[in-house]
Amino acid sequence: MTNERAAEEKADLSYVTGVNSKSEMQAAYENSMSVINMMVVMMAAFSILMIVVVLYNSGVLSFHERVKEFATLKVLGLRSSKIRKILSIQNLWLSIIGILIGAPLGNVSLNAMINTNGENFDYNLSLAPVDYIIAGILVMIISMLVSFMFSKRIRSLNMVETLKGVE
Repeated sequence: MTNERAAEEKADLSYVTGVNSKSEMQAAYENSMSVINMMVVMMAAFSILMIVVVLYNSGVLSFHERVKEFATLKVLGLRSSKIRKILSIQNLWLSIIGILIGAPLGNVSLNAMINTNGENFDYNLSLAPVDYIIAGILVMIISMLVSFMFSKRIRSLNMVETLKGVE
């Protein structure tokens, strides 16, 4: 790094392969960081999509496996609100376990992804605890939204038809 005039004078020498100004280097850095920022946004969007898909699919499977249990509980006198509460608590605990297991594994996979960029880039991977908290809150919000989607199905569950299917 030197002033522009001194660098331009040395650019014609045979042993000088390239001369870059400070503004060119800053532009190259900003360009590479815009790519990294785009990757982060895409990863966040795909993460949200994966959370919704995985939680919805597990909810569908859990609901269809337990629909006869829910109908039996309704026949025995349990209110739909109580059954919804049981289902929501189960979903809450599964989400908490997933967050506790997924946070360290996410850190490992992020580190592996960053290290595949080659030796030209040096990144300092450090995630603040607030990032884990925000991710956990996001997962919990989506988990509760998915849980509420299935709680409406319990209210409209036809006990007689469901239990007739047992025979």
